[in-house]
Amino acid sequence: MLQWMNIATDYVMNNYTNKRIYIKCHCSTGQYCPEFENPYNDNQPLNFNFLPAYASPQLGVYAHTVQFYNFTEPAPTYGNQNFTYMYEFMLAEMGKREVVYHGETAYWVVCIDYERDARAPFRTRALT
Repeated sequence: MLQWMNIATDYVMNNYTNKRIYIKCHCSTGQYCPEFENPYNDNQPLNFNFLPAYASPQLGVYAHTVQFYNFTEPAPTYGNQNFTYMYEFMLAEMGKREVVYHGETAYWVVCIDYERDARAPFRTRALT
């Protein structure tokens, strides 16, 4: 995977003027790269989402958190307690490569009671 990141980065940088390439670093857990040393935490294997730390510095990273959670408060999603480690990852990569925070701001849930609202099929179409 690391080789693919570097090949893609080299291709973009060598074939396109004024273009950048980024990779999204997601907040999922339980996916590790045991063959790589963890530069952020000596006590745990490297989170797969942080593999770009070993890629070409021309590869920018989008640090991506989900739903409406901030970095420090509880974020009980994707096996996380919070997203502090994503913030720490961004700080560690700043100055080494371009870093962009790409957080989701909200999830929208639409519930329609078809039994009580005969117009529901029309509303559904309007929302999609």
